[in-house]
Amino acid sequence: MEINSVPQVLRTSALKYPKLVAQYYKDENKDFQPILYEKLYENVLTFASGLMSSGCKRGEKIGVIMDNRPEWMVCTLGALTLGMIDVPRGTDSTVSDLEYILSFADCKIVIAETQNAFNKILEAKDACPVLKTIIVVNEIDEPNDVKGLQILYYDELMKSGKENLQKNNPESEMLKGTLDDLSTIIFTSGTTGEPKGVMLSHRNFVAQLPELAKVIAIEPGRSSIAVLPIWHNFERECEFLLLYRACAIYYSSPLASVLLPDLAKANPYVFPSVPRVWEAVYDAIFKLMKTQGGVKNAIFKAAVAIGSFWKARQLKLAGRWCRMKKSDFITQPLFAFLPVVLLYPLYLLADVLVFKNIRKRFGKNFKYGGGVSGGAALPRNVDMFFAAAGVNLCEGYGITETAPVVACRDMYKSVFGTVGKPLGCLEARIVDPDGNECPQGKEGEVWVRGESVMLGYYKDEAKTKEAITEDSWFKTGDLGLLSVDGELVLKGRVKDTIVLRGGENIEPVPIEMKLQESMFITTAVVVGQDERNLGALIVVDEVSLKQWLSENNIEYDDFDEVLKTEVVQNMFAHEIRNLVSIKNGFKIFELIAKFKLLSKKFEVGRELSIKMEVRRNKIPEFFEKELKEIFEN
Repeated sequence: MEINSVPQVLRTSALKYPKLVAQYYKDENKDFQPILYEKLYENVLTFASGLMSSGCKRGEKIGVIMDNRPEWMVCTLGALTLGMIDVPRGTDSTVSDLEYILSFADCKIVIAETQNAFNKILEAKDACPVLKTIIVVNEIDEPNDVKGLQILYYDELMKSGKENLQKNNPESEMLKGTLDDLSTIIFTSGTTGEPKGVMLSHRNFVAQLPELAKVIAIEPGRSSIAVLPIWHNFERECEFLLLYRACAIYYSSPLASVLLPDLAKANPYVFPSVPRVWEAVYDAIFKLMKTQGGVKNAIFKAAVAIGSFWKARQLKLAGRWCRMKKSDFITQPLFAFLPVVLLYPLYLLADVLVFKNIRKRFGKNFKYGGGVSGGAALPRNVDMFFAAAGVNLCEGYGITETAPVVACRDMYKSVFGTVGKPLGCLEARIVDPDGNECPQGKEGEVWVRGESVMLGYYKDEAKTKEAITEDSWFKTGDLGLLSVDGELVLKGRVKDTIVLRGGENIEPVPIEMKLQESMFITTAVVVGQDERNLGALIVVDEVSLKQWLSENNIEYDDFDEVLKTEVVQNMFAHEIRNLVSIKNGFKIFELIAKFKLLSKKFEVGRELSIKMEVRRNKIPEFFEKELKEIFEN
């Protein structure tokens, strides 16, 4: 059956597997209850019919301010059924975010999940002159003044949709859709006032599904657990894949107190998440063993060390270790053979004593599937720990502009040290700063071209032309290289955006500019790529600081040594907290967790370019020790 739009993905599975479970929701007793594919499809058509009765039309933009829950799928697929274009965002969005996004995208209608989301949208109304209607999912207390907006409720819309289902016939509207129709506008995160609106077509999403199904093998009727914000493209495409494969989605939360009991109840086959969640599981296991102490902790540490050593050699022997030169085909298995044979009994012992119990935490079904990590780089030690424990964990790579997947490791044949081969719907190449293709093994910027590359940036032709070449290559801004086997290996980022392990995208420049408002700071460089939190390298203003030291009667012999003293560290910590704070408009994940004070000014040709801009790609090289001190704990 031909699929020409995202809603038709659901339609195909619902017609083929009507009695399989599509979603699980929690009832009043926090027990999971099923929604069958035939019911989910009916709900989507009903919601679409309700939108039609409210006057919604093809091509109109609809804001969807919701978090991950069953109604999300109903709302977004219902809107897409009519050929509308959704503009998604989470309920934690700020008023200023919503003012910009809803007004810039010309949203006439917006869906609000909660009272908090409703209040923010109402506050943003003055900046959104075309906004006419709010659809509310949860029950709320309506204020006396709704600023001329029409307030509809999800349940009422569903009732109206059901009454007019035959007359409206939304399924006929669905079948009019084409792959080239605009599906969504997703605004990239950022602290600057103007995030970019990424335009994605139905083709961008649909083209990836058969390719992803090859590397994330999950059969119809099996299940997955969803914990990530659905407006993030990674989670969204994961859920589209589950619909494509007629699988079930359990909705949970990344909070350990919620997730761990839900994992036990759901017993999923697949668990997509960001590195921070996998790292949290890793840390929790190590902390638990440390509290038990004594012999148990000693056995655990020995098992992890032996298991990791053996697994690395076993992967090399099996050809599942990154190979950067042709000789690796011979040398890797040659040097791995004896350790694999000789240490196998010890690995089996480690498996019985430790790893078997770790696998049990994910449920009995997990051995038939595995985890999917995306949104940021997976720490190597975490990756190897789960590999040693026998937990299938495939890492993928992508960005919003590619809807989002570029490459993904095969769940059952992951090649360690890579993010897998580019999907079949894409081609990737590595280019140097002049745009020339790099030979295999040489580092350069990753460019991709294919069916999942965005249509462009909404209302911004100039930025679109900057990002996409005339022959349709999209410049990702990421540094990487290709292995001998064609696997993609990432090495960092060309552009300034920092991605934390939780998948949060952060623009460092506004934070740095705020820090440099301090009289004590000459230069600030925000760091934290693939880390839990942000850190900062702070070049101090020597004159101002020496004056402060004198005023506070602080004596010292060495300026570098006084920077390490508690009194100076506390002063800078107070300064940084006051500047980069929630009250100053920064999000919680944009706050600076740790910093390192530097006495030496940056130099042109070293840390600075000729334009006096920080050469960010050189910072890890020049400040390896300082960065280690910032992020070691």
